[in-house]
Amino acid sequence: MAAEVMTRLGLPVGATLLVGGAMAACSVDDRSVTTQEVQLGSMGGAGGDSAPEDAGGASGAAGSGAVTGGPSPPPPSVVLGVTDSGPPGTVRGSFSSVEYAPREVGTTSESVDWIITNQDDAPVGGLIVLNSNPDDFELTNTCAAVLAAGASCTISIRFSPRARGARTGTVQLATNTGVLELAMKGTGSYRLNVQLAGTGSGSVISSVPGIACGETCTGLFSGPVLLQARTQNGQDSLFAGWSSSSPDVLCPGPRRECVVPLEGSQTVIANFAAQTNNLIFVSSKHYPANLGGLAPYDAECNALASAAGINDASGSAFMAVMSDAADGDPVANLVQRLGTARGWVRMDGFPVAESVSNLFIPAKLYAPMFDELGARTDYPAWTGLDIDRDGGDHCGRWTNARVDSYAPIGRSGSLLWWAQELTNSACSEQWSIFCIGKSKQQPLGNVIKYAGKRLWQTTTTYTPGVTTPDQKCQSERPAGVPSAVALITYTDRPAAAVIDSSATYVLSDGRLVGSGAQLIALQMSVGPWLLADGTNTPAFLGAVWTGGSQQQPLSALGTPETTCQNWSVPDPAELGFGGVTASFDGGAWAATARACNTAQYLYCVEPPG
Repeated sequence: MAAEVMTRLGLPVGATLLVGGAMAACSVDDRSVTTQEVQLGSMGGAGGDSAPEDAGGASGAAGSGAVTGGPSPPPPSVVLGVTDSGPPGTVRGSFSSVEYAPREVGTTSESVDWIITNQDDAPVGGLIVLNSNPDDFELTNTCAAVLAAGASCTISIRFSPRARGARTGTVQLATNTGVLELAMKGTGSYRLNVQLAGTGSGSVISSVPGIACGETCTGLFSGPVLLQARTQNGQDSLFAGWSSSSPDVLCPGPRRECVVPLEGSQTVIANFAAQTNNLIFVSSKHYPANLGGLAPYDAECNALASAAGINDASGSAFMAVMSDAADGDPVANLVQRLGTARGWVRMDGFPVAESVSNLFIPAKLYAPMFDELGARTDYPAWTGLDIDRDGGDHCGRWTNARVDSYAPIGRSGSLLWWAQELTNSACSEQWSIFCIGKSKQQPLGNVIKYAGKRLWQTTTTYTPGVTTPDQKCQSERPAGVPSAVALITYTDRPAAAVIDSSATYVLSDGRLVGSGAQLIALQMSVGPWLLADGTNTPAFLGAVWTGGSQQQPLSALGTPETTCQNWSVPDPAELGFGGVTASFDGGAWAATARACNTAQYLYCVEPPG
C-alpha cells in the first residue's frame, strides 16, 4: 500500500517529502524529541467542501509506558515539547520521533498521541496512515480522509514488543501533496527477577544497571545478564550457589558470577548459608616463592578473603597452608600455626576435614578445589609439604626465586591436595597458595551420605586381553550393587554410554560425585578415589585404563590406538590411554599412555536403568 501511495504522489518508493520543512529539537528526560513542520500545498475542488470526521483539538502530553527495574516510579515513555503554531500554510506533527523506555516482551505500553494539525486556511485531503512495523507498534487514529483548515486529528501509538532487542518503525501520514513521518523506537526486554534465599545473608548485583538486590531485585534487560553474588566480611555468610527453574541458567557450584542468557522472563535464586566452619580455598592469584617468609603469604590470604567478603571483621581469619620448617616435620610446624582451629569446609560447603590431623592424610572427605570466588580450579600451589613429611629447603624459607632451588607444591584437584604426588617445583615458578581459616572451632557434625548409583575403582589391577573390562568390574563390585560395567571407552561405544545423565552418582562410602551430566563433563565434586569396600585406593599414584585422551572426552569414541584394540591385546608394542587415581577432572580420565601389557586399575559404575 505504501508503494501505491508513493506512486500516486509521484514520489520514489520509500521517499519522504519534506518541502519547506523546518526542524526544532529539544531533549526531555534523556529522550530526544523533535518537532517537524512539512509545507503542503492547499487543496482545491470538491475535496475542499468535505469536513473531517474528527477535527478535535490536540494535546501535547504523552502517555506513560516505561517499566524499569528500580523502586522509583517509572518515567514517561516520551515527553513531547511544546512548539509554536508555525507559519500559515503548513500541516504539522506534534513531534517527529518517539523513543519508548525498555518494555517487557508481550506487554503493551500506554499510548502516545501524535497530533496532526492543518495550519493552512484550506482543507487537506487524501489522508492515509501507514505503519511499517505493526508487529511491535499498535496504531489507532482519528484522522479522516480530509483534514479541515485549522483542524487536528490524533494518531495514538502503543509499543508492544514481540521480541527482544531494538525495535523500530515508521508512521507515515500521506496526503495527495506530501508525506509526514514519525520515527518510532523502543527496546523489547525480558524481566529478570532475583530472589535471596537461605540461612545466610548477601546481595546480588548485575554488571549493567538494573539489579542491586537486596533493594532492587527485578529489572528489564535486552540481552544476557551477568549477575554477581556478594557477602560481607564479619557476617559469617557463605554464598551457596544459584538455582533456577530455567534449563538455560547453567551456573553450577559456588561460583559467584552467573551469566543468565535470558531467553525469556525468569527468576534466579541466590542461595546464602550461615558460615559456622572454617573455609579452605585456593588463591585465584599466583605468587612467586620469594615474598619473604610466611607472613606475606598469610597477608595475601586475608586480602583475598576480605575482597571476597568471607573474612572476619578484623580481616585476619586466614593463613597460608605453608610451612617454612628448615628441619624436622613441616606438617607439625603448620599444625602449630593452626592452633585450636577445627572443622573445615570448602567454598561450596562440602566438608574437607574435621580436625587438624585429618587435613594431612589422603583426603577422607572432599578436596578444596575452589578459589575464594567459588570458581572451580585445578591449580598447583606452594605448600612446602611433601608426602614423606620432608619440607625441602622451602625456597630459602620463601625468600628466593632461583631456578636451582626447589619446594614442594600441592594441587587443588588431587587426593593429596597439599602434596602433588611427590612433586617439587623450581622456586623460579609462580603458583597459587592454599588459604585456610583458623578462627573457628565448630565441629563439622554428621557428614551427609548421599544415595545414588555407585562409582568405584577396582581393588586389583586389570591387564587388557585377560578378560573384558565389564567382567572385571562385575567381579569387584560393592555389596548391594546387582550389576557393574567399566567406565571405559571403546571404538564403538563412548564411556558416556554407560552413564545416566539424569542420575546421581556417589562413591561407595556415600560421598557425592555429582549428576551423570557432571560426571560426563568431568565436573565431579570428589574424585573416584575409593574401592568397592569404601577404603581408599591403596596406590595414590596408580594409573587407570580409560581409553580417553585430552582431546577425547567421555562422550567421544576411542580409537584402536587409545583402547589397546578394544582392550583385547596385551601387546607391549601397543598403547592405551588412561588417567591417574589420585586426581579428578581431566587428570582422572586422561593423563598417560602406557603399553597394553601394563596392569592398571579400572573405574566401574552401576549401569543405567
